Amino acid sequence: MLTNERSQMPDQFPVFERLLKKRGRVWRWCLCTTEGKIVMHGTESNRTAAKYKADRALFLMLLCAPYQSTRLSDRDGSGYNRSGRSRSTRAC
Repeated sequence: MLTNERSQMPDQFPVFERLLKKRGRVWRWCLCTTEGKIVMHGTESNRTAAKYKADRALFLMLLCAPYQSTRLSDRDGSGYNRSGRSRSTRAC
C-alpha cells in the first residue's frame, strides 16, 4: 500500500479559469484558480496567440498533475504503448 501523500486521489479536483484581456496593443492571458490566485500568465500580440498559449499552459499543467490515475495504476507501462494508448488484443 502506498502511503505517499501525492499518490492518493484528492476528494475534490482543482478548477482553473482561463482569462484573456486586451491591454493596449497586447493581449494578456492568465490561468487562475476559482479563488482568483494566478497560476500562470503571459502576453501575446494577438488574441488567437494568447488563447493558444493559455490553452497550452493549462494542458501542460494538467499533464503534470499528481492525480493522474492512469499513470499511477500502471507504473511499468506494460498496459500502454509509446503513444499512451492502451494495448488491446482485438482489432479495430
